[in-house]
Amino acid sequence: MAPHENKCESCGAALPNVGAICSNCDDALRSAEIATAKHLCPVCAQGFNKPIYERCPRDTKWFMPTQVKPTCPHCHSFMRDRKSPRLTPKQTLAFIVATVAVYGLVPQSHHKSALALLLATYVIANMLRIEKNVSPQNRYARDGA
Repeated sequence: MAPHENKCESCGAALPNVGAICSNCDDALRSAEIATAKHLCPVCAQGFNKPIYERCPRDTKWFMPTQVKPTCPHCHSFMRDRKSPRLTPKQTLAFIVATVAVYGLVPQSHHKSALALLLATYVIANMLRIEKNVSPQNRYARDGA
């Protein structure tokens, strides 16, 4: 009898060595994983059902400002959620400054109406950032960070 030949257990194709992975079966498994995955990573194109959330930027000192962003569970690259986006830090800062300005510049009798107007502007700004007609697989896009 011939010595043990390196063959794939699934399809029986010859393999170059004992630790090798059959490329045909590996491609089939990847495509099956992508087909059943809820979302696709925009960087590595691997499928996942739920992103993980990490601090951005990574490895910063405890006193530096960070935010939490969705990341791919496979390649750990930061992603941007296209269905429920966040305002940029500059836009958020502008709303904070405007709120403080309302208390300093607007008469007290008009505080409630000015703050209601700011709140409406904030909600509209968030709604305008939501991308329409995005499939669940393409919900996440590359992040600029």
